[in-house]
Amino acid sequence: MQELHVEGWLDALARDRLEEPKRSEVLAHVTECAQCSETLRRLQMSSTPSPLGKVQLTRVALTTTPSQEIELIPADAPMPLDLVHEVAALLDIDQATAERAVARLEDPAGWAPGPAPGVLARFARGGPSRSGATSLFVRQEPRSVFPRHLHRGREIMLVLSGVARERGGSALGPGARLEKAEGTIHELLTVGREPCICLVVVDAGGVEFLSDPLV
Repeated sequence: MQELHVEGWLDALARDRLEEPKRSEVLAHVTECAQCSETLRRLQMSSTPSPLGKVQLTRVALTTTPSQEIELIPADAPMPLDLVHEVAALLDIDQATAERAVARLEDPAGWAPGPAPGVLARFARGGPSRSGATSLFVRQEPRSVFPRHLHRGREIMLVLSGVARERGGSALGPGARLEKAEGTIHELLTVGREPCICLVVVDAGGVEFLSDPLV
């Protein structure tokens, strides 16, 4: 089974050529298998598509907090139980499964290169209500930018640690939720000296990365 993933499905996944339902099956396996996760990371580094290439995000209707009032949570600190509960609710999984998913964020081998320098991603397994959606943990290093992109579907983002900000928008600290609707465009900046880690759930549709100036 391991050889089949490494020699066949993982290469197709890295090149964004794997169709459903096999794509979801392979992503679920990669989430649980450190060896396959590392293999996928190496494959993605040598191919053009990013693990975020099919992700989608939603409309700005959520919690925004002035940066001076945000209580920072370092990326390597234990996550508060209320945030673990939010992870469980957003992914439609039980608390124990959410705790394990959060604990795995500390393993560097589970992160794959994202769409820009300083941006990493790892897939998350969602429950029944997330069937067909893409669920990801995204880590942005300090001063990194998640590139400008057009949402082809709806997305919900939950900030778990650090601070992110939409260009021209308010700072979003731990516990903030951001929704972006289909057809909206934005980019995300990391604020401060700590990495920013978010959970992102995207419905079918994905995102399209843009190179023209923000308007």
